[in-house]
Amino acid sequence: MTISENWFWGISNNGEADLIVWLEPWAEELEIRSRSTLTVNVTCSDATEPELDIEQVDGRIVIWSGSGQLLQFFMDGVALRTASATLEFPKLSGPGRKT
Repeated sequence: MTISENWFWGISNNGEADLIVWLEPWAEELEIRSRSTLTVNVTCSDATEPELDIEQVDGRIVIWSGSGQLLQFFMDGVALRTASATLEFPKLSGPGRKT
């Protein structure tokens, strides 16, 4: 039996400039405008890999999904249409998902 998990995480842009968020492995880009908050609802079909890898690269935030995850994003409470909400990242064998 697979144990699922569901949790929320968010980031607020308190600066004056827009903040770019890149979603991997979907290669999607989201823009957080000044004074806005991006929230993500992470649904994991496999709770053995519930984490996200988050890093700052070249002035943008990069979010790497784990296997079996769907990520639904909300900007200031409004749902965004992204592939990450409907296309689950598949389970990989071998090395990790991020190179």
